[in-house]
Parts: sequence; structure tokens; C-alpha cells
Amino acid sequence: MGSRPAFFTSWTLVLGYVSVVAFEAVALPQTLLYLFPDMLVGRLWSVAGYDVYASWVNAILFIGALSVVAPSFGRKTLVWLVDAGGLAIIVAWLMVALSFIILRRREPDMERPFRTPGGVPLGVLAVILAASLAFLFMPGQAAALVWPYEWAIVGSWTVLGVIFMAKLARVGPGVDAERRLMEAMGRR
Repeated sequence: MGSRPAFFTSWTLVLGYVSVVAFEAVALPQTLLYLFPDMLVGRLWSVAGYDVYASWVNAILFIGALSVVAPSFGRKTLVWLVDAGGLAIIVAWLMVALSFIILRRREPDMERPFRTPGGVPLGVLAVILAASLAFLFMPGQAAALVWPYEWAIVGSWTVLGVIFMAKLARVGPGVDAERRLMEAMGRR
């Protein structure tokens, strides 16, 4: 079929999966609500205490539109996005592994539907492996990102993430931390 249809198909699957995960975590709708406070239209149902609105379908349509438009930017741009996205995925793995270790230490009695065999040593191994993979993207390494294009993409995502994180309210750890964060942010 060729590289363009394969790229389109893979990114459609990836972005579809990411949107499902974001919806399940209520992250994407809450982010959109923060950016566009008047977007809520047509309450459909409630999931885990969160109201789901018909207007959130716009998020799925937006991701679908990105998937359709992306191939028109050309092969070089798509390679930059894929390479920068690879580092972003590895950094996400690293953050999950670090969170795993931190939660095991700070919240040892937290209710967990699945307990990973191996505990903290497995988490430390995951951090080491993810950091090793991330190192491969550094200059001079096998999968080094192209300067300045791919690093500009990574830098833009990082700056955007820092801006969003700076806007978060500060709450301490605890079983009800998510509820307290939502209350402090004025949501719900």
C-alpha cells in the first residue's frame, strides 16, 4: 500500500486509542472544558461521577481531522512528528514508572485493582529501561532527534505541558486527591 496509507492507518489507530484513554481518564474533556468553558452542550450520561456531554464529540472529530490532514504535510514533516512522538511516548512510560514507585511509597494502602508482581524493584527496572531508551534520542546516539526541527516539536510540547501544569492547583497526596484537585480547579 505504501508509506502514506500505512502512516495514516497507524496514526488513526494511535490517536483513536489515545482519545479513548483520555476520555476514560476524563483528561481530554476536562482540558477542552478548561480551554473552552462554554462548550458544554447536551448532557448525555454520567460516568464515574463525571457528566458526559455531546459536545465532547468535537474532540474525537478534531483528532480524526488531524489524522486526515497530517499526510498532506509531506514525508519529512511526518518523520519529524513520528520521531518526536517516539520520545514523547518513552517519556510518558518513564513518568508512569516513576509514578508507580512514588505511589507505592506515598500511598502503600491505596486500593489497587491490580497489584504488579515484583513491586518497587520492577518499577525501578522500568525507570532504568525507559531512561535508557530516552537516552537513544539524545544527540550523537542511534535514534538522535534532528536539530532543530524535532527538538522544536519536543520543546513546544514541553512548554505547553509546563503551562498547563502551572495552572493546576496544588493539593497534597491522599486517597481523595483527585476530588480535592477538581474542587480547587472549580470543576464539577
